[in-house]
Amino acid sequence: MKMGQNRQKGAVAVIFALAIPILLVFTGLAVDFGNAYFHRQQLQNMADAAVLAAADKYSKTSSEADAQTTAQKYIDDMKSINGNRGYENPTARGSSYPIITSKDGIIKLKLVLDDTVPTYFIKILKLFNNGGQYDSMPIAVTAVAKITGSSLFDGLITYKHEMQVNQGYQNGNNQTTFDGKLYYAGPDPDSAKSENYNATGQNDNNSKNVYSSPGGFVSSDQLKTNTPVPGEMPKLDGTPYAFDTLKQSADQTITNEQAVYTDDLKGNIISINSPNIDIIIDKALTGSDDPALKNKPIFIIYGKSENETGTINLHVNHDTVRPLIIYYMGTTFHYNPGPGSPELRGVIYAPNADILVNENAAKFHGSIYCNNFSSQVQGSYTGPDSNDTFTGSGTARLVDDDD
Repeated sequence: MKMGQNRQKGAVAVIFALAIPILLVFTGLAVDFGNAYFHRQQLQNMADAAVLAAADKYSKTSSEADAQTTAQKYIDDMKSINGNRGYENPTARGSSYPIITSKDGIIKLKLVLDDTVPTYFIKILKLFNNGGQYDSMPIAVTAVAKITGSSLFDGLITYKHEMQVNQGYQNGNNQTTFDGKLYYAGPDPDSAKSENYNATGQNDNNSKNVYSSPGGFVSSDQLKTNTPVPGEMPKLDGTPYAFDTLKQSADQTITNEQAVYTDDLKGNIISINSPNIDIIIDKALTGSDDPALKNKPIFIIYGKSENETGTINLHVNHDTVRPLIIYYMGTTFHYNPGPGSPELRGVIYAPNADILVNENAAKFHGSIYCNNFSSQVQGSYTGPDSNDTFTGSGTARLVDDDD
């Protein structure tokens, strides 16, 4: 009897001895993977905060460089605040981050952060495999923020076919400049190359023109590597800027007039129904001297319907001061600046139109959407900035990667 009890005790001891390494392994795995989980949660919090801050900045400036600077600042600040607890060396993936995409009026920013987590027990495996890397394990997190509301008026010029600038570069000087994003929204995004940006210089054998890029102004002979980027023409259906929505909201209607002047534009949303129309800005728009209205746009919707529009001739003889947003679905739009380069501030949404700029030097600030853009005169064009509340600084929120 006593001998049997001793045998049982011996068997238990053997089983226990065999189980100890297994228990230690599972305990070690639990500690290391628990530590990895903690690090990953900390890294996810960092990525979420960084991409939200970057999205908020991008919604105001439309600058990829600003978005990247903001994201990196949040990464550095969170490391400093936490004294590096929970982080080793978090690094944003890619040379340009966050990755920014735009589709159907929605902008998404995607940020991927990589880091490593030190191990404590798994590194024991080095005893069995000297070539293995067991001192740390890699982790990665993804954070995506969606902006709604700002991409409707994003960038400087979005065109579907071609840009032509005939007085871009003369006698060694830049005569026409584009300070803002240029988007090619044609059927083949990969063809957004120099052939879609036809830059010529009149009266000068050196045919050049310039447009703005993140690195500054670039001449047309460099466009093979510095091109307008592929983009999409924003779809306004289902937004507050849809044609029918604006028509129904109009607080002024002008019918069968050949010409209207600034004093004739009395509403905030103005519907014009005429076969052809001359819009003559001969003074600052109504309300421009009111601080509460200075950045609130006046809308002009031209045409009885999206398919019934004539020719629009916009004569800008005075600074608009207050922003002017023109919704035009026709095919011919003439933008005629007056003497002295008066500034047109606002948006020209004419996705089917060939826009011709003629007569005098242009000065434009805002966004243009068109089929073709052709300038026969000198000009200065700047895209919207953080002070332009008429573009609508959108709302940023976190979403799933596949949302």
